[in-house]
Amino acid sequence: MSHLPSRSARQGWFAGVEGVATLSFALLESAQAFQVGRSFRLNHATILDAGLLWVAAGVALLAADLVSGITHWLCDRFFSETTPVLGRLVIRAFREHHREPRAMTQHGFLELNGNTALALLPLLVLTKLVLPAENTGRLFLFGHTFVFVFSLAVFLTNSVHRWSHLEAPPRGVRWLQARGWILCPSEHALHHAGEHTNAYCITTGWLNPLLDRLGLFRGLERVLSVLGLPLATG
Repeated sequence: MSHLPSRSARQGWFAGVEGVATLSFALLESAQAFQVGRSFRLNHATILDAGLLWVAAGVALLAADLVSGITHWLCDRFFSETTPVLGRLVIRAFREHHREPRAMTQHGFLELNGNTALALLPLLVLTKLVLPAENTGRLFLFGHTFVFVFSLAVFLTNSVHRWSHLEAPPRGVRWLQARGWILCPSEHALHHAGEHTNAYCITTGWLNPLLDRLGLFRGLERVLSVLGLPLATG
């Protein structure tokens, strides 16, 4: 997902917004986790329900990986650092990252993830409004689980991306990278090499081989260019 502007570009008021958004996200995501457990118990916690949890989690991780890829591709390939609002808050960080890939390893947790938390708040609020708290249907169990895992995965995407650029990530992170549960450094290096692959997905990276083989992003780029969306200029 997107990174935040460099420290020199960030204003104090925006750091405050990030802090409030991150706290709000933590509270809503905790409530969502509670709702997953509640829905599981209301469905009598059968083996089928346990399997449904794993299916929902897997679909959510794939969805998060796809969203990370689409966001990454759009911000890499379209608009510019001077685009109103988006340029300073989103695009600049992507362009700076390609000029200095390891600069993001110096960013703190809030700087990396605050704007993602802000972007996820509407989804969590809408979930509270649309999915009833009292239900016994497996569709609701799937929905609550999907939203919880998807939101958490998207929120942590920038941290996962940062870990892929660290020379010595924490041991637990290395364990997850080695088993392919999150983006591994060797795969992400293909994106920065840019020779034979796009590899835009940066949550788990699971979808990169398939999307590169299909040429999805190159095809979408041609379509949006024809429609007049401005290609990257810096």
